[in-house]
Amino acid sequence: MDPAPVPELHAGPLAALLIGLALAPGAIADSPDVLKALNSIRASGCSGPPGVSPPLRESTPLSAAGKRSADGASFGDALVASRYRATRSLLVRIGTTSTQSIAPFLANEYCAHVLEAAFTEVGVFQRAGETRIILAAPFTPPAPP
Repeated sequence: MDPAPVPELHAGPLAALLIGLALAPGAIADSPDVLKALNSIRASGCSGPPGVSPPLRESTPLSAAGKRSADGASFGDALVASRYRATRSLLVRIGTTSTQSIAPFLANEYCAHVLEAAFTEVGVFQRAGETRIILAAPFTPPAPP
């Protein structure tokens, strides 16, 4: 049985305004820096909740889904087109590519999601002025009897 689709959640335009566009148009940060920042938050926790393990693993299909959603596909369609099956997933859109802005934003606004033990994989897609982060709990079919 396929898992049910999960609604898309966003960091909206106000969040983009609050964190500011720290980089000039066209500047792109490396997604390994975003992954490192996510795993740092995940390991140390946020103001209050303790950290969790294991660290998030980067997923190429999730990053591809991030690109497809940035190109206009719905989040669910982007996951299907990328052939990624998840039991739970979350898309966070942030109006910057600056890791220095992304890390505190995630720690303050998405701490519970970053620390959610069920989320074990992540995809990151960035282009001028925007970062899309997909956290997911991959679907694992039951073992045959």
